[in-house]
Amino acid sequence: MLLAITQLSFGTNYTSTSNGDYDLAIWTLQAPNPIPVGDTVFINHSVTLMAELKVRDVLVINASGTVNGDNKLTNDAVGGAILNYGSIDIDKELHIDGSFFNYNYAKALKMHIDGYVCNLDTMEVAADEKIDLHGGELDCGGTVIACEVKFHDNGGTPSKLTSVNIDTCSLTCPSPPIFVVDPPGEDPTVDSNNTAVCNIVLATGIALPIELSYFDVFSEGDYVKVIWETLSEVENDHFILQRSENGYHWSDLATISGAGFSNEIIKYEHLDFKPLNGLSYYRLKQVDFNGRPDYSESISVSLNFDTEEIIRLFPSPARSILHVRGVNSDDQKISVFDSFGRDLTPQIDQTRTSKNEVSLNISQLHSGILILQVNDQALHFLKQ
Repeated sequence: MLLAITQLSFGTNYTSTSNGDYDLAIWTLQAPNPIPVGDTVFINHSVTLMAELKVRDVLVINASGTVNGDNKLTNDAVGGAILNYGSIDIDKELHIDGSFFNYNYAKALKMHIDGYVCNLDTMEVAADEKIDLHGGELDCGGTVIACEVKFHDNGGTPSKLTSVNIDTCSLTCPSPPIFVVDPPGEDPTVDSNNTAVCNIVLATGIALPIELSYFDVFSEGDYVKVIWETLSEVENDHFILQRSENGYHWSDLATISGAGFSNEIIKYEHLDFKPLNGLSYYRLKQVDFNGRPDYSESISVSLNFDTEEIIRLFPSPARSILHVRGVNSDDQKISVFDSFGRDLTPQIDQTRTSKNEVSLNISQLHSGILILQVNDQALHFLKQ
């Protein structure tokens, strides 16, 4: 049980006697604003801020106390301190230049930390705002709920994460949760053994590669299926699936969005409808929110297309683009007819996309079962 603190300094002490506005007569002595050096204000009730409250020595919010309102709470002196055993719930910024000791719950629109914060329980900001560590330090192992955390030096003093769990998973964020290091390269000091994101302990620095459960590649007839699964993701912006003919020179094949932050199993899949003939290699390039990459192992797969390829159509049904595979020469004539035998070929655009494939723009054709003819081969497909 938290005991109420009734005296902390040898200056003047001010103690609330009832609920009400900060600037009204609810005190043993009328509490000042700013709270001057040498004085201490004790809040044992629900107190509403009617203007920005500036703390230049000590503010104690006891277990029965609450600070709320649509105004800023500022500890604007390096030697000042705020001790919260009760709750803070304000609709403006909580700004800490000195020290802030949070033993219970503190919520603000946003937070700016230039000083030292010992958070033993929970701090929270709005989903569309951020916690700005401006050369400040977060310590003591509590949870910080925020969609964005910004780190930047303060006159050469780096930000510090000494012991904290940054929870980006409890909010519905308007955009992917993010850590911002400004300027890039000015990384904060991080005790990675005692710092976590969504209860996932960091191993090194701010960004971690995803924890990959498996990554596999296999052929499905004339295309390649790539699947992978993550057990956890921290700061994962996206994946780039890469392909290589020899395992040394890689090209980007597809970009797949990551989950950002997750401690649940997530399955991913990509279909390569234009695989290379013979042996080829695939790998994942994982990119975090700061653009830093990490690579998976590479996996090979082998496909052997017939010398005289069978004509294949995909997707089926097709809405706007139909791919025709097995067309190895521009001399092979492609025609499209409807079920009454009418030639629809003038209504389509043909584009060669590879040495054995042509794509057809069929967006101008009517819906229904149509016939595609390549020389003496005829195939049916469904146009949506």
